[in-house]
Amino acid sequence: MYAKCGFVSRDAYAVFDSIIHKDVVSWNAMIAGLAENGLLEEAFSLFSLMVKGPIQPNYATIANILPVCASFDENVAYHCGRKIHSYVLQWPELSADVSVCNALMSFYLKVGRT
Repeated sequence: MYAKCGFVSRDAYAVFDSIIHKDVVSWNAMIAGLAENGLLEEAFSLFSLMVKGPIQPNYATIANILPVCASFDENVAYHCGRKIHSYVLQWPELSADVSVCNALMSFYLKVGRT
């Protein structure tokens, strides 16, 4: 809710930080909220933290982060998306997911590399 209202910087981070046992849904909500508010670098940074932590991204995480990557300038976008694609290939449940495959196709079409 805070993210949709444009109060990401302070209020949404405060709520997110107050969650002791964050799950994939709380991470996804924060990443999506940052992206919706144009805070693309912050969204990608949060995704990077998520990947390094105990919570594994799911299909929704990947579907949220790939458009973020596609919004960066061309070279950064391609590198970012390839990094996500490499991550996806490590997890059979992600690489077999139709939403993830659709998000990957859309990403590659947006950055102009097929």
